[in-house]
Amino acid sequence: MNRFLPNFKSQILQVMRAPKDKRLLKHFYDSLDRFKSIEETDFWESFYELTHSRKWNFPQICDEYVLGNFFPRQCSEIGDKMEILFSRNIQYEIRWWIACFQLCAKQLNFFIESRRQYDTYILLGEYEKALQTLNSLEQQIGVSFWFYESKIFYLCG
Repeated sequence: MNRFLPNFKSQILQVMRAPKDKRLLKHFYDSLDRFKSIEETDFWESFYELTHSRKWNFPQICDEYVLGNFFPRQCSEIGDKMEILFSRNIQYEIRWWIACFQLCAKQLNFFIESRRQYDTYILLGEYEKALQTLNSLEQQIGVSFWFYESKIFYLCG
């Protein structure tokens, strides 16, 4: 395991104990910025294992602080989490987003399938099934701008 991970793990635990401490959060985000530039491939695999450890309940921290709330539960949560700053290195950014998409693969695939289902139901005129698909999507992963646009389309149709 990379030398960075034990320190990162301890920072996660500190943030879990004091999530409102601005000094801790700033230090945590600074660490995440440094983290983006780590070259070792095995580090990324270790990071994935660490952030998905059921033992430490890190998925919650990962969702809130690392991903910046990819799946808000309600409209007021859209864009309310701080995102990690752009590193000015496109290679690091692409690798970072690939890691984020891997962390969210299950939810992203569910969203894509739900959106496909919704579009099919709308085209077939099966509006109640389309609404059920939207409601299921909201329950399972949350809301998005697409969700609200589709809900408005349904209500106006």
